[in-house]
Amino acid sequence: MLVLFWKVKIMKVNHLLLVFALLGGPLSAMAIGVTPLSPQSGEIVFVENNIDGDYFVSTGPGSNPVYISGPSRISDAMVAAGNGSAFRGIISTNQPIVDSSYVFDLWLDNAPVASPFAGPACLSSGCSTAVTDGKGVYGIVYGRNQAVLLSGLISDDFYQYFRQMTTGSHFSMTLNGCRAYRPFYDASSGERCKDEGVGAVWQATELTFTKGAHLRLNKTGYTDEVFINSDGVPTPGDGNTNCRVQIVGGRSGLACKMVSYNLQTNGANSTSLQLYPSLLHWTLKYEIASDDMQFSLNGSSWLPASITTTSSMDIPTDYYTLDDMKSSGSIYVFLSNDFFKKMVAIGLSDINSQDLFNFTIKSETSNGSGMMIYNFSTSNSLTIKPREFGISITSDDYSESPTREGYVGSDKPSLDFDYLVATTGKTAADEVQIKVTGPSRTINGRAYCIFSSQDTQDKVPFPAILSFTTRNGSKKTVDSGCDGRWHDMTDALWASSAWTDISGEPGVMNTATVKLSILMNEIISMRILGSLSGWYGEVSASGEVHVQAIWRDVQ
Repeated sequence: MLVLFWKVKIMKVNHLLLVFALLGGPLSAMAIGVTPLSPQSGEIVFVENNIDGDYFVSTGPGSNPVYISGPSRISDAMVAAGNGSAFRGIISTNQPIVDSSYVFDLWLDNAPVASPFAGPACLSSGCSTAVTDGKGVYGIVYGRNQAVLLSGLISDDFYQYFRQMTTGSHFSMTLNGCRAYRPFYDASSGERCKDEGVGAVWQATELTFTKGAHLRLNKTGYTDEVFINSDGVPTPGDGNTNCRVQIVGGRSGLACKMVSYNLQTNGANSTSLQLYPSLLHWTLKYEIASDDMQFSLNGSSWLPASITTTSSMDIPTDYYTLDDMKSSGSIYVFLSNDFFKKMVAIGLSDINSQDLFNFTIKSETSNGSGMMIYNFSTSNSLTIKPREFGISITSDDYSESPTREGYVGSDKPSLDFDYLVATTGKTAADEVQIKVTGPSRTINGRAYCIFSSQDTQDKVPFPAILSFTTRNGSKKTVDSGCDGRWHDMTDALWASSAWTDISGEPGVMNTATVKLSILMNEIISMRILGSLSGWYGEVSASGEVHVQAIWRDVQ
């Protein structure tokens, strides 16, 4: 009996020790095996946006459960369209991460770039403090402003890889996702879910993607002026190159080429992306009829820019797909007289078209995350002005921001910028003035434009002059510099044409040309500012040309 009691006591003590170990002792983890999922293949569409300076990529709805989609950054065009809170581009699985008892790892094997991820998929603050290395993102915990599916932000290097891929080429890689119980795993200390995660589940998917299309959006920088009456009748300004008065579906208005693009495809049919214009002014959006704004790929066949709003989301009724875009290289927009009339009625009679509308690409996904929305600005722009007293200045090549390059030397030509100045009113302006603003310094009583090296250490002065032909046929030259002083050009040779104001009253439009020249051949420009030392390399500067007009004794 004593021996038996002793045995029972030993068993009892061992049992107590075992319970203690379960409650308070550390749990050991061990490496786990991977569960391979079905291989996946699909196509990638890449958008190279040279207008806004960003990229967009999408694998479309056929990519499931893994998809790649989104912009390289949130641009001003996306913010203007109300999509400033969208995600940047992500590589996403269909695995939810909202269970706070788990922590997640996401990484790629054999990726075509060294660092494919920029971090966890997150909108702003309040997201997971995950660890990112050359292969993936580790220790992801769900937080506010974070994607609900296991996802990682696409790195800039990966976007550059997509950009340089030839259409029809492909790449393969393995996407790994792993989850483990949160209290026993610390990615910041170097632990990894697949090696040390308690209760870990590791899955891997072999991926192969082919580049199906490359859409290149071209920045032309052309700006056309449009003058509108109170009844909405538009008149293209002088030198207009992209707009014409046109009747579409029985409605009179203005048709303009707004976007220039190049599209390369591998020949496959693609309807995964939907393209349509987005009106940025909410009041105007609900004032106009569906056919007051239309868009086209050829300038003759048109679709209404109509939308249906569902759950705060604009869904297009009509759109073009990539297949539709294969046969064109331009996108046109038609704005009816009623469109302009309603603009005037709500106080939008003086506006740039890039503040009025842009374009949207919608890419649907099929792994439960909904859709990706991407906005881009137009290649060209319109300056829409009322027919009343006004003055404008445009570059003779209709570029919004003309640039010039040159060399310094005694025999080197100047950097010349040619402009067209136009005044409109019931009578000719009594006085017209012009000035140049930019980095400036006055040396020995003369104003100079200051150019700087990239590191801003070297500053070099350059003289600038304004010149125009006067009404008696002689050439007038004004030493302007960049100091913002007004210079009179009332005596320029003005060409007059008939014009009507916003109320329909007759008036006059006067136009004249003026040239800004940055001189490259003066000795002072061969030395650094405030020194006798010469300089070598590149210097640059930017500035603006302003005009103003005055009418006196006008009722």
